[in-house]
Amino acid sequence: MNAHIRKLKTIFSGATRLHFSQYGEDVLLHKRFRKPSTEHFYVDVGAHHPYHLSNTAYLWTLGWSGVNVDASPAVIAAFNASRPQDLNLQAAVVSEEAASTSASITFYSSKDIDNCATCDPDVARERGLTQTTTVPCTSLTAIVEQAHARFPGRFGFLNIDIEGLDDQVIQNIEAWPQKPQIVMVEIYGSTIPDVLGTRTYKLLTDAGYGFTERLGHTAVFELLGT
Repeated sequence: MNAHIRKLKTIFSGATRLHFSQYGEDVLLHKRFRKPSTEHFYVDVGAHHPYHLSNTAYLWTLGWSGVNVDASPAVIAAFNASRPQDLNLQAAVVSEEAASTSASITFYSSKDIDNCATCDPDVARERGLTQTTTVPCTSLTAIVEQAHARFPGRFGFLNIDIEGLDDQVIQNIEAWPQKPQIVMVEIYGSTIPDVLGTRTYKLLTDAGYGFTERLGHTAVFELLGT
């Protein structure tokens, strides 16, 4: 048996699986969602790239669709090319109060620091993000309402990576038309107690979620009783 055939047999045997996430987040998603489905959708806030370090790419390979949101027009152009069946939005996601008072917001980034842009001026100062641009903004509630209206079935997964504004954008989760089964949100902190002390933890646990995993900087919350 030549090497090419051996590689093919390994791939199709199931011994090799394709994963995209930075800290193995989609390995956990594989355990929760194994079967192909067109009856689930995702929302990815701070989507970054269709495949590289993506927490939704694995679900997309299973047939899921959803909404990908990023403030960068180049990122959204890449999603439009790779995932045209998804709803791909160029916007910063902010609190409902901020979205109701302005249609745009200042976005901070750096050509020297990858994957670290933010709309939080305090985070921008801490990380030395000096490039600024004005981008459209919207609320997560508005995005979830769009996803619920456009895609059939269950809101399976919400991913949030927006560098410091996560608690602000989920504060009205009880008013959403659906709650996601799994929420992954980037929370910086050295220890588990650091996560337990955040407002994000309180908001999600008050909304019926259990804190089930920590993968790198990603905190995983699962809706209890589903």
